[in-house]
Amino acid sequence: MKILIVDDSATIRKFLKSMLEPRNFQITEAVSAEEAISLFEQNSYDLITLDIEMAGSNGYEACRKIREIEKERNIKSKSITPILFITSNDTMQGRIKGFEAGTTDFITKPFTKEFLLETVQNILYPKNLLEGINVLLVEDSLPIRD
Repeated sequence: MKILIVDDSATIRKFLKSMLEPRNFQITEAVSAEEAISLFEQNSYDLITLDIEMAGSNGYEACRKIREIEKERNIKSKSITPILFITSNDTMQGRIKGFEAGTTDFITKPFTKEFLLETVQNILYPKNLLEGINVLLVEDSLPIRD
């Protein structure tokens, strides 16, 4: 699995890489939103971790641009790359803005190694919460029932 880590802090990039690389993730690093967009145009990734506050374009703008690229790239496919915002500035307004831009989830700095790995695991390998559940659906309209 390939992960793109985007953060203008070398310390954060190194920290994230040290936690993810031993789990057999192939890591690529970017220091800016512009570099991340360029890398995404040339490659595909299974997950992107993205800082919000960076010099130049911010994480929201990068997320929007990545979603635009995916729309152009995946005309027939509905697949999207999960984007995980990792930020120290976590507000409700920021989360709304992030979800509107197309993020998958947020992690607030500081965080533990266990929390990061659990979040990545849940994004990349989601559990089927409906597995084994029986449902009785009563509806006389075939289009609605389908």
